[in-house]
Amino acid sequence: MSPVDDARYNSSYSTTIERRGCTAETREKILEDLKGWVVDPKGAKVYWMNGMAGTGKTTIVYSLCEWLEENRRLGGNYFCSRISALCRDVNNIVPSLAYQLAQYSSAFRSALCKILEEKPEASKLDVKWQFQKLVQEPMQAVKTAMPESVVIVVDALDECDDGDAFRLFLETLLKLAADLPLKFFVTSRPEPSIRVKMLAPGYSRSVLHLHDIEESIVEADIKKYVTEALGSMSPPPSPNEVERLAKLAGKLFIYAATAVRYIHPGDLPVNSSARLRTMLGMVSGSSKQHDELNGLYTGILSVAVDRKRLEEQEVNDILLTLRTVVCAKEPMTVRTLASLLNLAEQRVRFSLQPLRSILHVQEGVQGLVSPFHASFPDYLFDKRRSEEFHCETTQHSEILANGCFDVMKAQLKFNICKLESSFLFDKDVSDLQERIEKSISAALSYACRYWVEHLRQGNSTVMVRIRLVDFLTHRLLFWMEVLNLERRMAIGGEILRQVQHWLPKVMADAEAFVARFAAGACMRSTPHIYISGLPFCPRSNSVHENYWGRTRGLIDVKGSGVEHWPSAAIGIWKTDSKVLSVAFSPDGTCIVSGGDDGTIRVRDARTGDTVAGPFKGHTNSVWSVAFSPDGTHIVSGSEDQTIRVWDARTGDTVAGPFKGHTSSVWSVAFSPDGMHIISGSEDQTIRVWDARTGDTVAGPFEGHTNSVWSVAFSPDGTRIVSGSKDQTIRVWDARTGDTVAGPFKGHTSSVWSVAFSPDGMHIISGSEDQTIRVWDARTGDTVAGPFEGHTNSVWSVAFSPDGTRIVSGSKDQTIRVWDARTGDTVAGPFKGHTSSVWSVAFSPDGMHIISGSEDQTIRVWDARTGDTVAGPFEGHTNSVWSVAFSPDGTRIVSGSKDQTIRVWDARTGDTIAGPRAHKFGQVSCILSRRHAHRLWLQRSNHPSMGCTHWRHRRWTIHTTHRSSPVSCILSRRHPHRLWLRGSNHPSMGCTYWRHRRWTIQRAHTYSPVSCILSRRHAHRLWLL
Repeated sequence: MSPVDDARYNSSYSTTIERRGCTAETREKILEDLKGWVVDPKGAKVYWMNGMAGTGKTTIVYSLCEWLEENRRLGGNYFCSRISALCRDVNNIVPSLAYQLAQYSSAFRSALCKILEEKPEASKLDVKWQFQKLVQEPMQAVKTAMPESVVIVVDALDECDDGDAFRLFLETLLKLAADLPLKFFVTSRPEPSIRVKMLAPGYSRSVLHLHDIEESIVEADIKKYVTEALGSMSPPPSPNEVERLAKLAGKLFIYAATAVRYIHPGDLPVNSSARLRTMLGMVSGSSKQHDELNGLYTGILSVAVDRKRLEEQEVNDILLTLRTVVCAKEPMTVRTLASLLNLAEQRVRFSLQPLRSILHVQEGVQGLVSPFHASFPDYLFDKRRSEEFHCETTQHSEILANGCFDVMKAQLKFNICKLESSFLFDKDVSDLQERIEKSISAALSYACRYWVEHLRQGNSTVMVRIRLVDFLTHRLLFWMEVLNLERRMAIGGEILRQVQHWLPKVMADAEAFVARFAAGACMRSTPHIYISGLPFCPRSNSVHENYWGRTRGLIDVKGSGVEHWPSAAIGIWKTDSKVLSVAFSPDGTCIVSGGDDGTIRVRDARTGDTVAGPFKGHTNSVWSVAFSPDGTHIVSGSEDQTIRVWDARTGDTVAGPFKGHTSSVWSVAFSPDGMHIISGSEDQTIRVWDARTGDTVAGPFEGHTNSVWSVAFSPDGTRIVSGSKDQTIRVWDARTGDTVAGPFKGHTSSVWSVAFSPDGMHIISGSEDQTIRVWDARTGDTVAGPFEGHTNSVWSVAFSPDGTRIVSGSKDQTIRVWDARTGDTVAGPFKGHTSSVWSVAFSPDGMHIISGSEDQTIRVWDARTGDTVAGPFEGHTNSVWSVAFSPDGTRIVSGSKDQTIRVWDARTGDTIAGPRAHKFGQVSCILSRRHAHRLWLQRSNHPSMGCTHWRHRRWTIHTTHRSSPVSCILSRRHPHRLWLRGSNHPSMGCTYWRHRRWTIQRAHTYSPVSCILSRRHAHRLWLL
């Protein structure tokens, strides 16, 4: 586990941001009540203290933690913070709390260690499973060993940046807290999403609305605080001035704290008496929620940005610096701010001086600058509140994106840390951390990590695109160096993927190169970006085109294997049953699958880890699954004749089983608004259900005289189309069940697949009669077709996103693309599959087509030319029943009769995630200098073996290193695989399949080639 130490209440980070406890003799009543709840054995298990921004929540919690620690009752604490990437990640909360509990209790520590031995990845699961594995299970095992009244504290939950995750955290906490020997104290603003969970019926909790405390009590505490904080003024404020200042603050402690910082900063020589008079001159009294803070912040900024006194450049510097601080993705030093803004450090320091009452500025070279309170960015981003000082996020993000590009252009360079050898792993370079600190500035580190976030939030101008192309053309590999050295390579592919739509081809090439490097062993040694990554990059990839000509002495690998780049499946997710249906969540981060054992599972689309499930309830095969439009629920249809709706995160049954069908449910789908569900069944009917209650909203719709194979909603959700084994298509009113149109007759055999066009005006159908037809969705007239060309059943049809083209997949092993209006063949037939094509779909941008086949492969095709863009993706060992693109078009999920799910990179064919374990036996090998086509293998204490020739293939090694033999690893699990690696350096990450020829013209002077030789098939060689 990796706990976040900065999130502790008294961490060094808390000192940095000036977190502190209550002033003496303030908030006494609240703290006494909280202490009473702690020691009360009958007290609620969960206490929620909420309050508006600035009401002093964190200060109260800090004081409570001090008291709990003094009395040995603090089991763990986590203070969320919007300005810290680690502290705002809700996925870090439970592991950090579990770690602290293990420090608190030796019994808990022992129980936790046992669980981590069994499930070491527990801290990487979603928060529900984290809580169950890291807190609930070990705590249940040592329940009697825990002392009474141990408290877990979580502050400022609303400052986490994943709303779904923190709602799941709350839901899990409320559900499981009752059975744990712990109490939980949680604070947040009264955000609707948190309020709904915390006040839901059925849970035991105490609630304190901090902003509802009687104003006179709060005012008295603010007076005490102001009197103490301004006591060192000369002369100190009079009682009347203190009272007037407290009146201005109302119930907002942040108002008082900010006013104190402005009036008497302590570290700056100012006329405090004059500033006090300025503050007291501000008008208050409005009852509007933000008026007090608005007036305070506007008043401070009006003084700081005094246009009459300051030069125009000085005003611009102040506003530029201020907006950069609030738009930054993490606190920055003055030097970093200066670098990003291309200003002299002295100008930035001058700009910060009048802002110290609203910005926290640490002293020293490494001192960080951050907003004093979360309410200030809220004010600045709201134009109605901040008016002339408003920060327009889009405009300023463009400024910061350009600043990041400037920094990277000036500071990125080849071999930035001067690594001498590719034979060493980065971790074995003794002084690497010192080199990183010396060579990679904080500004460069920030720019490399966050340039894409600022780019996405800014304006997509021509100039920005030019700068992006310049970066990809000249500095991509240097940028990879920084990420890899800082051990952040895993985020590289995701960074590029976020703006792939800006420059689809170039960005896709770069993302493929980065993702491939990040997924392999090469990333352990940064020099192998050049030594291994670049030589095995296809010539057609723009990364190779841009960088190969600038290299010298690298191995030059040629052959069709390089050009097609390997299609190996890295992620293969084994299941306990056949996978009958799969679907991506709307955001593409999760995959749901239904199996023939009646279970549903939700997996992380990248890692393959089970996020939720198995969901158990169905008593027979699950033939159809789908996410709701918002991704929170899953609907499933089963051979047990029922439909169920599940919570996508917890697996709880939200509704169902919906009973009514009298035979298997073949097809289910949510309506576009997520309120209803449709189902098609072998009982020849269609039904519409209320997605929440399971009540039948409409139906059964009767009319078909045989099984209903396919159903779909129209884009506006008002109509339903169905295709049946009775050879007809029908369109129904989704509310009444009346037949709106149909039956559409024309097909002479079963209708396997139906779909609405994007505008809802037309319907397409694919049939066993080998044809495709386009129908007017209202009249049933044949608009186009039958489209003839396939020589066997048409299993699957789909519209392109713009509705102008149709793709079809057939039992004749081909894919065709048709003009939706004329029926002319636009492209195809695409040939390559060796068995029936079960499923086809367009990518979201309409540029590519995905196909899944009974030949156990998935292919991606260029939708216009029919060229194989990627694939065949080999790995499945039985028919591929279902394929689908992720919403962003970068990934493909496939479900197969071989009981596995695979997720592939849509461009390269690499699998994004999944288990990749092999058991290896060690073998060494030496390439023959005398006979370039021979490979000599040697086991320890075993005579050398000569492999004199490989049938149908010849290898040519023009040069090899004279003193560095190549070592290799033979797979015990797969005897036809041989893994080779250079002496004392990481294996390289390219894999290769049969029917390809590789020619290695030159070996690098100090890095031998890595490959895999097939023992079973003498003509196969796998290259790493």
